[in-house]
Amino acid sequence: MRPTLILFAVLGIVLGVRAEDKPDFSRWEKEIAAFEKKDKDAPPPKNAVLFAGSSSIRLWDLKKSFPDLDALNRGFGGSQIADSTHFAARIILKTEPRLIVFYAGDNDVAAGKSPDQLAEDFQAFATLVHKEL
Repeated sequence: MRPTLILFAVLGIVLGVRAEDKPDFSRWEKEIAAFEKKDKDAPPPKNAVLFAGSSSIRLWDLKKSFPDLDALNRGFGGSQIADSTHFAARIILKTEPRLIVFYAGDNDVAAGKSPDQLAEDFQAFATLVHKEL
């Protein structure tokens, strides 16, 4: 192996660049479709507080924690920040929340994403939400 190839291999390991870093958004389609069906069957209130993110959100009993709050849960377990950004138009923005509580990033770290990548992914999410809402 030539030195250039070794350098690229080492950079790939150090920077966490892997082929599997390309998101497979299709794996969430069933959960996203379930949110959409639930919203169609019983439209959520406008101006609610929407909780979005990974399993820490999905598993949170919002009715118990916030009994007097119009709260929507849009957490899907195992998701990364980019997943929430990708599906924001379908499960977040359409509900027109007054506030979004967002928790994600653990799964990103577990997948080997760098802090810089997490910051970029979060900035993309925040930019989209602020632009649309």
